[in-house]
Amino acid sequence: MKHLRVASVVVAVAAGLVATACSTTSTASTPSTPAPGAASGCSPTSTSTSSGPPTTRLVGGHATVLHLADIPAAVHAVEAARRGPQRYTEVNATTGGVNVFVALDGGKESSYFYDGCRLSEAGAPLVAQGTTFALEGASLDVVTTLPASVEQKLPGSLIENVALVDVAPDGVVWAVRVRAAKGGLINLRFSPAGALISAVDAGQ
Repeated sequence: MKHLRVASVVVAVAAGLVATACSTTSTASTPSTPAPGAASGCSPTSTSTSSGPPTTRLVGGHATVLHLADIPAAVHAVEAARRGPQRYTEVNATTGGVNVFVALDGGKESSYFYDGCRLSEAGAPLVAQGTTFALEGASLDVVTTLPASVEQKLPGSLIENVALVDVAPDGVVWAVRVRAAKGGLINLRFSPAGALISAVDAGQ
């Protein structure tokens, strides 16, 4: 999906799933040319409308259907397109790619979608949601350690959402929603460095 906030998607953190290097499951209708750092073999003119199951890939040794490992490349592509560091309202991974929400002047935001190969054109400015933040001091590569951290704390669980956001009182965090192996949802917050801050029961 394109330009959606933290879609309800599921990532398996159990072993045994087949991984691939570059997925083109995005339904973006107007992709641009391949973004800087895009995976080799990407075709700038190809789009996929496959309705099959999400492609799995390995992130930190754990299988996932989310494009977690594409978050650094997505942000790099946005900053290359906009010619410099930005302020953001959210960055999240889905089964089709990565959504990047850039803060604009006047309380607005614009969205981009990166499918692992290409960066979309900027979305129309909309009223910003959430608190704006910069990425100084945050290592985006930390996102690849989150599946292992979740598996260590909650073995056999399923990660449904992963987003980089600014939330009180913790500031910039990796917000992760997990469905536990025995049922029920748990909201986890990790620091920009990947340290667990909190785990809160979110009910069913």
